[in-house]
Amino acid sequence: MPAKIITVAWTDGSRAESIARAIAERLNFRFISDEIIDRAAAAAGIDAEAMEAVEHRDSLGGRILRVLGSFQPAGLVGYTDVATDQTPAYRELLKEVVRQVAMEGSCVIGLHGAAVTLRGTPGLLRLFITASLETRIARVATANNVSESDARSRVEKTDADRRDFFQKFFSIEDERAYLYDLTINTDAITEEQALAAIMAVARS
Repeated sequence: MPAKIITVAWTDGSRAESIARAIAERLNFRFISDEIIDRAAAAAGIDAEAMEAVEHRDSLGGRILRVLGSFQPAGLVGYTDVATDQTPAYRELLKEVVRQVAMEGSCVIGLHGAAVTLRGTPGLLRLFITASLETRIARVATANNVSESDARSRVEKTDADRRDFFQKFFSIEDERAYLYDLTINTDAITEEQALAAIMAVARS
């Protein structure tokens, strides 16, 4: 069955976001990543000014925790706890936004643990795109015109943020391959080759 919802998880420096956007373009799907944070913030009653103040800080996982971690999720009925990464209310808020996006169909959802949240959903294809640590460090250094040392610090921090995100949101200590339907290593595979492989699976 052709995919109706595609989740793309990735590691920093894997070139996955451009691949994810290309998937959406070829399938005429919406690409949704930062938009999920916006919608979660709106559900939590965060105004645009407050959102803008935190939107461009740190890694994506860190932003999620910072954006919603200090706010009450007033926008969803039944959520009454203080919204922090430690409370069920906060975790369920973000998961509910992901579910709402998926219900609309025809979308590529980047990051946010969507593969775990949507597991078992009909028409779902779960992708993980990564590369070796050294490859990712070199790419981040080149893309950001920083030293190898600075790039290593960034990659190691985003990797740590990712592990922390999965542990806090899903009680997953070690992200395993079985969480995904297709894993691609971009060390040697080009973006076009990766895209071709994904499209073959998505359209079958």
